[in-house]
Amino acid sequence: MQFIHEFEFPKHVQQFQRECLLMLTKSAPYRRAVVEVPVRHGKSFWFSYIFPIWYLITHPGRDVIITAHTAELASDFVSRIRTFFWDFGRYVGRTLDPNKQTCTHLRIIGVGKPSNLYGIGREGSIAGRGCSLLIADDLIRTQAEAASETVRKNIFTWWMAEAITRLEPDGVAVVVMSRRHPDDLSGSLLNQNSYLPPAQQWRRIRFPAIDDQGNALWPERFSIKRLEAIKREFELSGRSYLFDSLYQQNPRSDPSACLWPDEYLPESMLYEKLPNQDYRFRLIAVDPSCGKTDTSDYAAILVCYVDYDGVIWVEDAIIDRIPLPQIPMSVKLKIQKHMPHGIMMEANGFAEQLADDVITLCNMDGMSCPMWKYKSTDNKTVRCNVDLSPLLAQHRIRIRNSIGGKLLLNQLREFPSGAYDDGVDALSLATQLINKMLMEKPNA
Repeated sequence: MQFIHEFEFPKHVQQFQRECLLMLTKSAPYRRAVVEVPVRHGKSFWFSYIFPIWYLITHPGRDVIITAHTAELASDFVSRIRTFFWDFGRYVGRTLDPNKQTCTHLRIIGVGKPSNLYGIGREGSIAGRGCSLLIADDLIRTQAEAASETVRKNIFTWWMAEAITRLEPDGVAVVVMSRRHPDDLSGSLLNQNSYLPPAQQWRRIRFPAIDDQGNALWPERFSIKRLEAIKREFELSGRSYLFDSLYQQNPRSDPSACLWPDEYLPESMLYEKLPNQDYRFRLIAVDPSCGKTDTSDYAAILVCYVDYDGVIWVEDAIIDRIPLPQIPMSVKLKIQKHMPHGIMMEANGFAEQLADDVITLCNMDGMSCPMWKYKSTDNKTVRCNVDLSPLLAQHRIRIRNSIGGKLLLNQLREFPSGAYDDGVDALSLATQLINKMLMEKPNA
């Protein structure tokens, strides 16, 4: 790094370096990483400048693609790297090919095979180019973009269809950003992990500006006093969620558009292990989906244990786009595992047949299936408010810390303005089922 003027090497940047080097080893446990870093904490300088330079020097014959939220920013990264090789390339045995230079493309020659560097703006064309190192640097430009479901979906679709498909089989992909929304690119990629083989899973590398012990991540640049002042400024403006997202890498939506306040939905709602105690009820609540497409709702299957203090423990949360024919079997397997005292399924339209199919599957195996069918005619927001607000206010809902559990918590935090609310709807059904079990017999 002696060639980089005034280069600083704080502890979190050293951690960047260790993680990057680990991914490049042949025995690396992962080759895809989501790196979440606070704003103005050196992420672009390292990942879109230092790291590509080092890689191009030490990996002859390997190509690099850097993507950014605009073509202009991507070309700026290419320009800075060009300047380095122009000034110092002769010292490291790798120089610029004078015949292969544009604002978005460099060819590096010298010791070893030639390498190429490409800078591409978000949603730009990468056709015909491949790489061994793919870097995505803050693909969401503004908070307004982060709040747009359409923009978020477009970015994710572009990444899956155009960007990650450029990666060589042994290549490394790094998505680096300051978080802005639970469903931004980082969130969407991490949510896929439970369905991906280990080699394709994304490792989350998170750097909050203030850690759990109250220490600043980069105290030489952002002291804890300065960070607390920034946090206070966001709080006074009514936008504390922006500090949580941009600085703490704990993304939340704008709470002004959400039903329940932050204190109703703390991170401490999540638990690791179901307490070993007696439970009054075991129950399953199901909100079926409309199908497995990018725009369909999710199916939500919640397995809940209710203790004698009236606390609902969501022990298993399946929130996924499940093809309709598979939903009855998915529910039946949960019934077989947990032996619930009651099941409630939304039974509007096509969903009533799904409930009947669950009953049939259970009867075929001689299993009890105490089914209540719920046909909704009321306003969902009003119903969920009535059913869940008292429980949330009294912290009488706990959720297992899992992929599905985190999705449920995020849906609660965004309700009713979030893109999806199937988990919230199923949780409301669970409270309805408790009341039904106390007063009625199953209706199927």
